[in-house]
Order: sequence, then structure tokens, then C-alpha cells
Amino acid sequence: MSDELKGVGSIIKVINLLDCFSFGEAELGVMELSQTLKMPKATVSRMVNVLEKKGYLEQNTVTKKYKLGTKLFYLGSIVLRHMNISDKALPIMEDIMEETGESIYLNIIKDNERMCLLYVRGKHDLQAMVYVGQRSPLYAGASAKVLLAFMKDSEVDKVITKTGLARITPGTITDTDQLKKELAKIREQGYAYSVNERIQGVISVSAPVRDHNGQVICSFTMSIPEVRADWDKINQSIELVKEGAKKLSFQLGWDKQLCQ
Repeated sequence: MSDELKGVGSIIKVINLLDCFSFGEAELGVMELSQTLKMPKATVSRMVNVLEKKGYLEQNTVTKKYKLGTKLFYLGSIVLRHMNISDKALPIMEDIMEETGESIYLNIIKDNERMCLLYVRGKHDLQAMVYVGQRSPLYAGASAKVLLAFMKDSEVDKVITKTGLARITPGTITDTDQLKKELAKIREQGYAYSVNERIQGVISVSAPVRDHNGQVICSFTMSIPEVRADWDKINQSIELVKEGAKKLSFQLGWDKQLCQ
């Protein structure tokens, strides 16, 4: 076997060793690793020593077992920082649009406003037009209220104080207490629903998308012209939007069970 292939074999062994660690088995001893990998204890011990020196493993001074090191956390942080949310969101959005025919869009907070990050236009001629980069107040419409709902109370107060609650349509919530009750309801049920709040004649449903820390970083939204909506379609839309947001959150590293 060439030196090059021997080197590849060693890399595979190291990867297999790191793959032994999981949420369920966060700490492992050399003997446990040896048995799992079916490798000699002396070989595993040498690998572990090198990985520890490089920061990929750390030893618990009490149990003498090993856990994944901060170097891996650092590398993972690089991946997360440069992860393109749009690339991961687009296939999910397109699938839902194909199933419903309705427009889907992804929104973030930018300068205390809701901003559209990604838009997939529906199949129907009549659409609530949204364009990438479009901004709107955080207190009006499902796509914005989901983002506002999961902010800290102090941040919500700052937004309301700074922007006010100006009436955009007859359906816009302009009372602070009423808005805060609505935000609490959104947090409890896990999605937002609005009718004619920002655009007259439009119903919107929106769900929060979370990152690996469980923080809400964007909202996943469907808009439906009111003339085309009935309760069956609205209920279907709510479930599809919630599921789409859940799928995207999972791809961004969030697992509800592990975060509880």
C-alpha cells in the first residue's frame, strides 16, 4: 500500500473515532473507544493523545474520559457563520409552493424592520407581490409579528417606542396592549396569522425559523389573497408553513428535543 493510501486510512480512523461521540455519549474512555472501533487500545490511546494536543478532544480530569474539544466548536462556528440560509430554504419553499400554488417568502429583521430575504412566487395570476429587500414595520402582518414575538420584552418595547403603531390598513393593530397579547398568543401557538393587517385583501401565515441555539432568526411565510382562501386552505397553509419552518430550523442545527 502506498504512503498516500496509508495516510487516507489514518484519516478515516480519526474520523471514525470522532464519530463515536454523540449527545447520548458525550464522554468516552479509551477502552470504550477501542471496543467500539475494534482497534487495539494502544492505537486508540495514541490517536486520542494527538487529538487532545490539537484541541479536538478534551479530558475530564475526574472521570479521565474524553469529550469533543473546543477546536471542533470553533470549526463548527465557522460553518454556521457562512451557512447560506437561502440555499437551504429555497427547496423547501418551492415544494410548498408547488403543493399550494401560493407565494412563499423568508424574512429577517433589518434595522428594526421586517425585510424579505427570499421570495418564491405562486402559480396564480392574483398574488400579494413581495420582492426581495422589501421592508415593513415589525408590528404589522404575520411575517413581521413572528419576528417581533420572539424578541425580548425590552426589545419589543424599544421597537414600539421607536416606530409607533401607525395604522397601515383598517386591520392593523395600533393598540400596544392588544399587540402584546397577540405576540404572547404567537409564542404559545408557534405561528402567526393575520388578515388585512399590512396589505388589504391578504391573509398571511408565518412560523419562526430557529438556529442551532434555538434563537429565532427569520420567519417562513405564506400569503394568500382573501378571495381565494377558506378555512380548509388556511389550516393546510398553517401546517405546511410550520412544517417548512421546522425543516429549515433542523437543517440549521436546531433540534427541539435536544434544546429542551
